[in-house]
Parts: sequence; structure tokens; C-alpha cells
Amino acid sequence: MLESQTIFEVPNGGYGWVIVFGALLINMLNRALYSVFGLLFGSFFNSIGASPTEIALVMNLTSFFESIASILTGAVLKFFTIRQVSVTACILTSFGLTLSAFTVHIYQIILSFSLLVGIGFGLLNNITIVAVTSYFTTNKSRAISFSSAGTEIGQIILPQIIKLLSKHFDANVSIMIMGCLLLNGVIGALLFQAVEKHMKLECINENHALISKSNEIKTGENLKEASLWKKCKDILDLQLLQDTRFVILIIILACNYAASMDCLLIFPFLLIETAKLDQNQSATCLSVIATFDLISRFTFHFLIDWMNLSSRQILVVGIIVVGIIKTYLTFLTTYESILIACSIYGYVRAIVTVNKILAISEHCTKYYPSRFAGALGLKLVFFGIFVVIFGQLFGLFRDYVSDFSYSIYLENILSVSVLFIWFIEYLYHLRH
Repeated sequence: MLESQTIFEVPNGGYGWVIVFGALLINMLNRALYSVFGLLFGSFFNSIGASPTEIALVMNLTSFFESIASILTGAVLKFFTIRQVSVTACILTSFGLTLSAFTVHIYQIILSFSLLVGIGFGLLNNITIVAVTSYFTTNKSRAISFSSAGTEIGQIILPQIIKLLSKHFDANVSIMIMGCLLLNGVIGALLFQAVEKHMKLECINENHALISKSNEIKTGENLKEASLWKKCKDILDLQLLQDTRFVILIIILACNYAASMDCLLIFPFLLIETAKLDQNQSATCLSVIATFDLISRFTFHFLIDWMNLSSRQILVVGIIVVGIIKTYLTFLTTYESILIACSIYGYVRAIVTVNKILAISEHCTKYYPSRFAGALGLKLVFFGIFVVIFGQLFGLFRDYVSDFSYSIYLENILSVSVLFIWFIEYLYHLRH
């Protein structure tokens, strides 16, 4: 007769929903900063005479430092708790943005914003996802969607705050106040706790326990015999780069991310200079996008469950639809029609954003269940590299054509064209 042994099981809820709220608060005050970068720093860049290429360089280097920090998150968490790292990251982003208020040159903004804020963003991006997913199994997709909804709540609130600040203060004071506001993310970080404190008890078969114990012993022996390079590969999960399907997935997501980041950068300028909207109307359009993005994160699950599609299939459809809507936006001239297009764009954009994470989770769950955190780190490294490369190309292209509409077209070409790689990969695996 088999004996049973007590082990711990992930709660799949419980205190995990508190973690979701903490991640939501952090995302609301930090991740949403990307979308209002143009509004917050627009007047400042005009005052110092920065070119579109220099502005793009600031954002691209921010993404680059974010990607570098993200791949080190897993290693950092081996020495410090998730709460300690997240609190430090929140303080870092707040200090970096506040310091940017006292800068007068582009290279100073690169040191304060791109470096400090980028590192803080990189740590927070992975920590919030790892913290949330560690508490859930079957509710993982909803937990990720709800926590990432904080970004959209911030995109609704922050433009209005910046609009209010711009009426009463100059650009430098507004940036300093926003930097102090980011410090409230520490409240969300303090809610983080290790999942081990909230695991449930479960009885399992003794044979299962013995097998697990045996595997742990073997793993320990292998680590002792491994070389330094092998240990680095294990810590950073670089074995994932040997998986062709994973690399193709990351490349496609990185190209789409580079296009999306460029769109975030130029969208306020597109509304003001191309569509001829004033600052208040532009801020309203950004809030409409964020509002429908938020609505999508709480509702699109019902639509996806009914369609019964994989995350990859949803991504393909979503990327194409987003490209069509962005192109259509460049031809609109009336404020009402732009608001309608922005609402559709916001709803579909959220579906694409969430399914980027779910596509990686889907792949790792199937092939590498214990390497999800490493996959997220590698994802952001690819994202940072592609943003620096394509971001600068987008900036140079805008300097040449002097039209934000053509940048939108170029973004769409990049996002849609790489989908053919997936099509070729699908045909290859279908034949073999």
C-alpha cells in the first residue's frame, strides 16, 4: 500500500489577488510613463532644440537599459527577496525621473532617464509578472490581464495630471512632480510576499515524492560538475536560445514591440501636427485609447474563450487589425472620427499586448515549465536590441520625410512582414 506525503501547492488565488493589486499599482505609476513621454517631455525637448533622432535615442536607450536589467532579474532574486528588489526599483524610477527635471542637455537625460528609469523599469517589468504568475495556475491569464490593466489606468489618469500640471507649472517642475508621484509605487511593492508563505497543503503519493527528491539530487550533482559557462547558461536560461521556435517567437514579438514603442513616441505628435488637434484634444485621445485598452483587458477573455484560438493565432489577427486601424487613423481629419478610431485601436491593442506574454507562457508551459522567468528576461533583451536598431532607423526616416504618417506606415510594414516567418515555420512543421 502506498503511503502519502504532505507537500505545498500554489494557491491559484487567495493572497495572489493582493499581489495582483500591488502589481496593478506599480504598473499604473511606472509602466504608463512610456505612453505620456511625449506629453511630459515635449515642451522640454522644444526648449533645448532636440531633434526627432535625439528624442528617439532617449526612448530607445531606455528600452535598451530596461532589457539589460530584465535579464539580470532572475539572478538578483537569488540573493534578495522580491519585495526588496521591487521597492528598490520603484525608488530608482522615481529618482531618475525627478533628476531629469534638473537636466539641460540630451546626454544628461540619457543618464537620468534612460539609465536609471530604464533599469528600474526592467526590474519591475519581470518582477510583477513573476510575482503574479507564481500564485496562479488556471487563473494565470486573468491575473496577468488584471495586473497589467494598471498600465492602462495610468494612461487614463496621467495625461490628465500632466495637462493640469502644464497649466500651472513649467516643464521642469511638472517632470519633478511626476517623479515624486512615481514613488507611490513603493506601496504596491511592499505588498509582495514570497509564494511559499501562502502555499496550500496537499497529500501526494510517496513514489512521486521519492522521484522528485532523486531528481533534485541529480541536479545538484550536475551543477557541481558544470563549468562556469554552463552555470551562467543555467542562471540566465540561455538554453532557450537553442530552441528555433522560441527564437522565432521572440523575434516576431521584438519587431512588433519596436514598432509599438515608436508609435507610442510619435502618436501625440501625429495628433497635434498631422491631425491638427490641440493639446487638450490629444490628451483626450490618449485617454480614450487607454480606456478601451482597460475595458479590453477585463472583457476580451470571454471573446477568446468563445473563439477557442491559441495565443499565436490571436497575435497574428491582432497585429494585422492594429496595422489597419493605425493606417486608417492617418487619413482622418475630424476630431470625432479620430476618437472612434482610437477606441477601436485601444481595444485591439490590449489583446495583442496581453497575448505577447501568454504566447511565451504557452510555449514555456509546453516545453520549459521552469524557465518562464528566464524567457521573459531574454524577451526583453531582444526587445531592447530591436528597439535601439529599428527605433533609430525610424528616427532617421522621420528626419528624412518630415511626416509622422509615413512612420506609421513603416511601423506597420515591419510588424506585418515578420508574420511571414511564422507562416513559413508553420508550413515546415506541418510537412515534418
